[in-house]
Amino acid sequence: KLIDTNTGRHPKVWVAVGNYTNVRDGHNEPFIMEDGVQVFGGFEGVEDPHYDLSQRNMIGTVLDAQNSNRCLYQNTNFDTSSTWDGFVLKNGYIDGNGAGAYLRKNGALKNVTFYYCDATGNGGGLYTVDSSYVQADFFGCKATNGGGAFVKDAILDKCRFLYDTATVNGGAIYASESYIV
Repeated sequence: KLIDTNTGRHPKVWVAVGNYTNVRDGHNEPFIMEDGVQVFGGFEGVEDPHYDLSQRNMIGTVLDAQNSNRCLYQNTNFDTSSTWDGFVLKNGYIDGNGAGAYLRKNGALKNVTFYYCDATGNGGGLYTVDSSYVQADFFGCKATNGGGAFVKDAILDKCRFLYDTATVNGGAIYASESYIV
């Protein structure tokens, strides 16, 4: 259940607690980020527009790729920031980079947890280049480089890594030109 709280130029979408897959024509597709759209998970579906966002269930809205594609994808650089906040991304698999999420310029994640995402390339949980901000936890993700995350020119804030592995470099994280706080 989606709740659109659009009140101006920067749309906000509230997503109810639940398990979500994105199956189209028999194939599991990633959820696509949109320029300037703020997407928040963890709602019961009855909150009013002035609801305190800190009261959400931060692990109750799950995007499950069912080991057949990545969970979340930003297919181009954005002019304005787009944030996904309060989601679990799990069971992502990609023959390439970023099984949990693939971010580009002005894509951001907050209060996100990655579980068991597997990439044959870089960034099992997260692959990001020029992303504005990432606050996330990574559990059991795998890749060639950066089992949990592969980041370039990004800010990682209060990220935690547990049981992430890489076959070459950076079991938890492989970072370049980034700020890790």
